[in-house]
Amino acid sequence: MRYELEAVLRQLWRSKLTALVMAIFMGAATLVSVWSAEHFLYEYSFSQARRADYKRPVTKFAVTAIQRRDEIKELKSAELAGNELNDSSLTLPETDSLAWLDISRNHFERAPKFSGVPNLKQLFINDQQPKLKELDVRGLHQLTELHIDRHALRTIDVRDNENLALLSANNNEGDKVGLTEVDLSHNPKLNVLHLKDNHLTELRLENICLSNLNLHGNQLKKLDLQSVSFSDEFSYADLWQSVKGIGRKNGSQITVDMKALTGEEDLSRLRLAAGQKAVSWDAKTGLVTITPESEGELSFVYEYNTKNRKPGVPFETAMPVVVHLTVQPQPKQGWLQLSDGRWIYLNADGKRVKSAWKGEYYLKSDGIMADREWIYDPNYGAWYYLKQGGRYARLQWQGAYFLLSDGRMAVSRWIYDKQYKGWYYLTKTGAYARNTVTPDGYRVDRSGKWVR
Repeated sequence: MRYELEAVLRQLWRSKLTALVMAIFMGAATLVSVWSAEHFLYEYSFSQARRADYKRPVTKFAVTAIQRRDEIKELKSAELAGNELNDSSLTLPETDSLAWLDISRNHFERAPKFSGVPNLKQLFINDQQPKLKELDVRGLHQLTELHIDRHALRTIDVRDNENLALLSANNNEGDKVGLTEVDLSHNPKLNVLHLKDNHLTELRLENICLSNLNLHGNQLKKLDLQSVSFSDEFSYADLWQSVKGIGRKNGSQITVDMKALTGEEDLSRLRLAAGQKAVSWDAKTGLVTITPESEGELSFVYEYNTKNRKPGVPFETAMPVVVHLTVQPQPKQGWLQLSDGRWIYLNADGKRVKSAWKGEYYLKSDGIMADREWIYDPNYGAWYYLKQGGRYARLQWQGAYFLLSDGRMAVSRWIYDKQYKGWYYLTKTGAYARNTVTPDGYRVDRSGKWVR
């Protein structure tokens, strides 16, 4: 075999293309062209694990450099992880045989097009720099595994991938939005699901049988497992959630409606985990009550019987799914006075309203209500004065400036003051003109009043 390889390399050396291939084995080049002299190429591997042997990473993988395209028609796998490939330096072959592809840890801004490899079964595209924001795997009907971790995807469309058995899309929170939507209704063969540390608030799981489930670190307001079955080999589940708005304050206590949370009318499949202080459950109403012992994070843990298609199976004979919930009760919407006497306004999500009007009051960039101060509103392109108590001033003077009926400071215009029974001209800075001639030719005295 060794002598056959040496003979092939001697034959390849005679061409320019071969010189480049030889250079890779000598550790001097960064172009990889797939070529085989007399034999079909079945596997190609140039992963980070092998980079140390060749000293340099791959920067181009081009099947277009092949002299005869049928020489790679039997290519079954390509491992190109941990190199410096980008959008313009990877051209995938058009072949029905490629079933396994790993292009993780490269530099794709957009995922490659996979239309030429319709029978791809396993795809690894983790950890691109910069992070991917879009992924198109439509048409890959044979895909069974998709690994797309640590990106900035907002949605993943796997409706065409009816044979998908494993989906790993962890840590897609690369921007303020993150992964918020995944439709799994077309994936009946799904068996392993990892969606850790995303921004999911809803997830429908229907008519699938799972052996592995990781939803840790999302914000699911409803976790309905009624139509999910768990295989006898069920081995792992992590469903820790930080959920806003599912609890309700009742005096000093917080109540959580487990029927609404789980979609279960029959709560016999659920139970509170043992050893929890200050947490109680009324099985008839489905309400969990938490009595906070101190300020800070509120949480409780409940267990779900994995033999959910057999309600009579006791917990002791089935591995339970343990759900750890951090509860942030529905915040009070409206005005809130801080301990220092200042005011803020909370929206429906319990967050401060900032840089916006609330009626006659203005919330500054830090959310604090403006009081006895000028503010400039870029939306209206005008200055306003907020009086003591926070209401905006109108039809009155504030020093040398006049506020109109809508609260805007008058600029480059005349106004009539009924109290002083006179006309005044407000300059482009807003201050009234005095002892001068206005731009339109009228004289005002030292008090600013128009001299008739």
